[in-house]
Amino acid sequence: KTIDDGGGRFLVHLGDIDDGKPVSGELYSQCPESVYSKISNIFESSPLPTFFIPGDNTWVDCADVEDAYYNWNKHLFHYNERTDLNWPALNTKVYRDHPIRHELFAFFLKDTLFLGLSLPGGARNFRQFSDGTRSSSDRAQLHRDNKEWTRRWFEEYPRDEIKAVVVFAHDSTGSANRPYWSWFAKFIQGDDNGIVGKDYTNVN
Repeated sequence: KTIDDGGGRFLVHLGDIDDGKPVSGELYSQCPESVYSKISNIFESSPLPTFFIPGDNTWVDCADVEDAYYNWNKHLFHYNERTDLNWPALNTKVYRDHPIRHELFAFFLKDTLFLGLSLPGGARNFRQFSDGTRSSSDRAQLHRDNKEWTRRWFEEYPRDEIKAVVVFAHDSTGSANRPYWSWFAKFIQGDDNGIVGKDYTNVN
């Protein structure tokens, strides 16, 4: 299939770049680096700047979640920054400067704020390793980081300039990420800054 360049400005893939099914006899998928590099090669044909949101199939459902996160970061998190694909310019600054979550992004286009979040589905929750360091998929920390990122951009832009907000994330209001979405609903409902359009786009 091809992507019809019908006037769009950018493309966002919402995760699950692979089915994540483990081979027979294994509990979790091995998620080899070839999966990420293959998707990177496929999307070189995209006519538009392309962003990727991580899903659970090729991150938290992998046998080695840190290796999987490394491959996401190596091949896909910064995909929109590629300069070798002759993409049309977005003509806006894309922010991807969270100190830990390389997958988070934000930009303001015309009168709309676009937010890319990191909310994979799946039930696994690695809190920390034996040496005390925290896993990239620690669910509680993941929710805190997403809340911080969301709040930052509502505070960053002049309230009278934001007419709509579009949030991209992999998982919807499933149990794994319900704490974030419950907070988000209250945050939005309590916002009286005149934002008239709010949209959430997810794949699960």
